[in-house]
Amino acid sequence: HEFMQWPHPMLTDSGGFQVFSLAQTRKIDDEGVTFKSHIDGSTHRFTPEKSIAIQENLGADIIMAFDECSDPNDHAYSKLAMERTHRWAERSFQAQKRTDQALFGIVQGGSFLEWSRTLERTLALDFDTIIPGHGPVATRADLVTFNQNLVTMRTRLAGLIKSGTSRAEVIPRAEARVLGHHQHQQQRA
Repeated sequence: HEFMQWPHPMLTDSGGFQVFSLAQTRKIDDEGVTFKSHIDGSTHRFTPEKSIAIQENLGADIIMAFDECSDPNDHAYSKLAMERTHRWAERSFQAQKRTDQALFGIVQGGSFLEWSRTLERTLALDFDTIIPGHGPVATRADLVTFNQNLVTMRTRLAGLIKSGTSRAEVIPRAEARVLGHHQHQQQRA
């Protein structure tokens, strides 16, 4: 706050998205991420513990658990990244030393089909708040369209259920193209 001369609440990011943006210069493993600086080529290592320590040292009011962003169009890898994000969230939660900072969890999943499971696991960690880290950065218009499509799909599925359609028939329709997720189109092709 003092360095920036900003007297208002401050939030820091864990570095997960920044690591995602360094796809050509990073190596991700279960312990953390090794990457090369885009500025001078030096090698750096981020772990959940280091991410939390850096954010605590910065003195932010809200800090984020370290997460792995993944391409939502790669369903298989997104599931691996989701599992890693859960393990890193647990480590982030354990690494937090300061009690005057709110630690927010990040929900990953790569597709809306994974959200229920990932949300349950993240909620089990008792974070103050959970932030959706769902897929790539989207514009406001993209999010409005996604939400409209989700409402449309829910309405259609509720109508099917009310009309007596069996669960076995409804489940494949939940993967409908209405949300525009590429992996679902590939699965149905």
